[in-house]
Amino acid sequence: MKIKSVGIENISYPVKIRQKNGGHQDTVATIDLQASVPKSYRGTCVSTFIKILNKYQDDLSVTIFPDLIQKVKDELNAASARMEMTFPYFI
Repeated sequence: MKIKSVGIENISYPVKIRQKNGGHQDTVATIDLQASVPKSYRGTCVSTFIKILNKYQDDLSVTIFPDLIQKVKDELNAASARMEMTFPYFI
C-alpha cells in the first residue's frame, strides 16, 4: 500500500478569528490538515503543519486560507493540500 498523503487530524487548536468590526474572537478550532507530499518529506510534515498553523493562529479569516494552504504546499513540496477547520463562533 502506498501512502499518498499525510496530515494531522482532529486536533484542537487555539485560534483568533477576525471579526468584521476589526476585532478578534478567541476560540478553539478542530483542524484536519493534509498534503500530498513526496516520500522524502513525510517524516517532517507534522512539525511543519504546526509551524504554519502557529504563524496564522492569531489572525484567522477566510482571506488567509489560500495563503496558508499555499505555504503548506511550498514548505512540503506538495502537489496538493487541504484543510478543514470547525470552531464555535459566538454572535
